[in-house]
Amino acid sequence: MQIGTSDFSPLLGEESPQHKSSFGMDVGDREWLTQNGEFINQYVSQPPPQAGLWDKDEGPLLDRVVCRAMIRVTGIDPRAGTFNLRMKCHWAFRTINPREDTEINFRGVPGVRMPGLQVIVEESRIWKDLTKSEPTVAVAGGSPSATSNRSATLKTIFWRGTSTFAMSGYKLFDMLNFPFDRQILNLERLDFVWRAEKDDTDYFNSMKVVFFDISTESMLCEWSTYPACIEVLNETQSGEQSPSYASKFNVGLRIERKHQFYVKQIFLVTYLITLASCSPLALPPSDDNMGERLSIYSGGLLTLVAFKYGITEHLPSVPYSTFTDDFLMYQLWTVVGCTFETLFAFRLTEDASQNSELDVGENWLLFVVFIFWTLMMLNITFRKPRTRITWKDALHEQLHESFEQIGDPTMNYSLLSGEIGPWQKPSRNGVDLASPSAGKMSAKGPARREIPEIGLQM
Repeated sequence: MQIGTSDFSPLLGEESPQHKSSFGMDVGDREWLTQNGEFINQYVSQPPPQAGLWDKDEGPLLDRVVCRAMIRVTGIDPRAGTFNLRMKCHWAFRTINPREDTEINFRGVPGVRMPGLQVIVEESRIWKDLTKSEPTVAVAGGSPSATSNRSATLKTIFWRGTSTFAMSGYKLFDMLNFPFDRQILNLERLDFVWRAEKDDTDYFNSMKVVFFDISTESMLCEWSTYPACIEVLNETQSGEQSPSYASKFNVGLRIERKHQFYVKQIFLVTYLITLASCSPLALPPSDDNMGERLSIYSGGLLTLVAFKYGITEHLPSVPYSTFTDDFLMYQLWTVVGCTFETLFAFRLTEDASQNSELDVGENWLLFVVFIFWTLMMLNITFRKPRTRITWKDALHEQLHESFEQIGDPTMNYSLLSGEIGPWQKPSRNGVDLASPSAGKMSAKGPARREIPEIGLQM
C-alpha cells in the first residue's frame, strides 16, 4: 500500500478541483498520513495506477476500479445518538473490449455493503466513455511518464460511473469536553461489490479497488470535518508485476464541533452576569448597604439559574457533567460564596473598628474573583480550542469502546443453564470453574474480555 503524493484526477480522466480544495494541503503537511502508526486517508495500489488506468488486455490489469468518494454529514443528534450521511462515489475502470453493445447487461452496477449502517441506494449506474482526450502525464514509480489517455481503444473500454447512498447509523457521543469535543463516526466495514441491480441485497462479485480516497464535508454549521481515516482489510497482490488491490475497508469520519457560538452566547454572557452579581463586594460592609447587597446577590443567582435552564436545548443531555456544566456550576458557587461572605461580614460589623479592614478585604476578594474568571474566560477563548483531545486519544476512547463484547458461542459454560457442556473445557479466562473463586465470578456476572486491538490505523 502506498500513500499518493500526486493528484490522481487523471485516473478519472478529468480534473477534480473540488476534491483538491477539500484537502487543500500536501501529504507532508498532514502528519497523520504516514505509515508509521499515523492516520491514512487514501489507499493507492502498489504500483500506483496509471492515468486513465491500464490500456492492456492482460487479465491482471483489467477490472481494476478507481473510487473517489465524497461524504457529506447531513445530520447529527447527540441526544438520540444518531447521525446521517450522504455518500457519492465516482467510479472508473477498464474492461476488455468485446466489440459488443451488451457488455453493460453482464457487468451489473457498483455498490457497497456496510453492515454497521442503514444504507439506501438512491442511484447507481455506469456508462461507457467513448470520448478521447489529449495525452496526460501520470506519476508511476516516482518519475513522470507520458501515457495515452484514450478512453476507448481496440483492446479495452473505459467506464465511468456514479453512485449515491443515504446512510444513517448510531453512535455513543462523548460529550465530556463539550463544546470543545471531537467525534469519530465509525462507519465500520465498507465492502465494494458488484450487484446485478442497485437495490439487490446480495452481490455476485467483489471489486478490485486500486485507488480509494474520501473527502468529507459538513452540511451542518455547527460541525467541521477533517480528512477521513481508512484502514485496508484485505490488500491482495495477485502477482509480482500486477498491482495490488483491496475490496474491504474500515472507515472513520473525523468531525469537530465549532465552539465560537457557545463562547459568545453562553460563556461570555454568564461571565458578565457573574461579575455583575459579585460587584456588591465593592460596597462598604455597613447596615445601610446590607439589604441592597443581598438583593443583588439573589438577583444574580436567579439570573444564572434561569439562563442555565433557558439554554438547555443547546446543551447535551448526558448523565455526567460536561465542561460547560462545570463552568456554569462554579459560577453559581461563586455567587453563593459571596452571599455567605456578606452575612459573615455583617456579624463582624458590630465592632466599628473592623469596618475598614473588612472593606479592604472585600475589595481584594472582588479583585481575586475578577482575575480568576477573566483568566477562565481567556482560557476558554484562546487556549481551550487549541488543546482539544488528540485524534489518537479520540480514536482509542471512541472506536475501541464502541465495539460491543458479544457473547462467544465457544464460552466454557452456558449462559442459560450455567452448566458446562461436554464439548467445553472446565475453565474460563484461566479460572477453574470448580474453584471457590468461580462462585464469586458467577455472582458478579461473566468476566469481561479484554478489548482486542482493532480499529483504524494510527
